[in-house]
Amino acid sequence: MAGIELSSRHSRFGGYSGLVVDDGGRRLLAVSDLGHWLVARLVRDDAGKIRDLAGPEIHPILDRNGNPFAVKRAGDAEALEALPDGSFLVAFEQVHRIARYAGPEPWRSRGEPQVGPSDLARQQTNGGIETAARLPDGRLILISETEERSPGVLKAWIGAGGAWRDAHYRRAGDYRPVDAKALPNGDLLVLERAFNLLGGFASRLVRITASEIRPGALLDGREIAEIAPPLTSDNFEGLAVETAPGGTFVYLISDDNRVSLQRTLLLQFRLIP
Repeated sequence: MAGIELSSRHSRFGGYSGLVVDDGGRRLLAVSDLGHWLVARLVRDDAGKIRDLAGPEIHPILDRNGNPFAVKRAGDAEALEALPDGSFLVAFEQVHRIARYAGPEPWRSRGEPQVGPSDLARQQTNGGIETAARLPDGRLILISETEERSPGVLKAWIGAGGAWRDAHYRRAGDYRPVDAKALPNGDLLVLERAFNLLGGFASRLVRITASEIRPGALLDGREIAEIAPPLTSDNFEGLAVETAPGGTFVYLISDDNRVSLQRTLLLQFRLIP
């Protein structure tokens, strides 16, 4: 539907890996692996297409004591999920953990540690939980970016109330999961990313039916879209889903890695039934 490039001279801008669109499609929230929040209003035309951001603000993500993170590795936020009570769940990499931030302005809240899977801390330093999603029935699903139970099958967890059970996620080729969001019917939309030196970045969206999402299951999604050169492509790591009268909208945001050859792109799609 639409796409815009975001840029800023702010010293902490960039690195966005988790995304939420809320408030009836009017607000964008993103978390960065540099340890900060981006919050802005979405400017849309009469057809609902995004045209700009208004009033953007950057705020530090606070630790459990209410202070900004002193070192980057402690604030490496990789996934963002809105919870029914108005709070937000953030998954962190390097120092692997999940934390809850009270809303509606989570940047003012300290991170409340949540009970994660017992083996979460054993993930690779730069290959932990980039994918976290809340299902309509209240369960949470986490998927490891790199830990394989067997060749081509990644480790995943499904939990509720702090109790976690193992699951499995099948990856395809060089693609690895980097974010996910649930659809209203309980299906899971997963964003995957691949990179190679010759072709650069490519992304795809896969859909997992709700009936498959259960402990012990092998989650094997059906590809519904691929975004690769010559299409506009970058290091897409954040995914948001908005359900509105005009349809179900899907948003992707890219992590520019603070590299001049990359960009921070925000793309908008309509999910065709």
